[in-house]
Amino acid sequence: MYVISVQFKKKKHILLSQIGASLCYLIVYVIKGAWSGAAIEVLEELKDISFIQIEKKKKKIPFLVLFVFLSLLVAVSIIFYDGPFSLLPLIITVLLFTSTYFKNPKYIRWTMLFSGILWGIYNLSLGAYIILIGNVLEVISA
Repeated sequence: MYVISVQFKKKKHILLSQIGASLCYLIVYVIKGAWSGAAIEVLEELKDISFIQIEKKKKKIPFLVLFVFLSLLVAVSIIFYDGPFSLLPLIITVLLFTSTYFKNPKYIRWTMLFSGILWGIYNLSLGAYIILIGNVLEVISA
């Protein structure tokens, strides 16, 4: 689904497809016991839904909303800290959250390219090969 999201021209469609992808990733992370990744996927879904609802009203997303989500990301990363490598999902998601804050979908696509590579490294280390395949396809399609 992330592969498809890169192809959309409108930010709303990108975020909607990312909600579906995050749900799939969430399931795999729960099965793998990767609680940091699972918690971050939940935040990803909540952020996407919030951003869509705010922009549906033709409003700019307040910086405070982004700040709250970034703060929650940091809190999740502290709670599930398991060595320096467990911070990789935090770094990736901060980049993604920040890119989706902006209106221009071009920022999202470029960030997805870079984050797809980083997620691939993370998922390879977890043995989450199904998601890794998605990461590779995401990078190729970006």
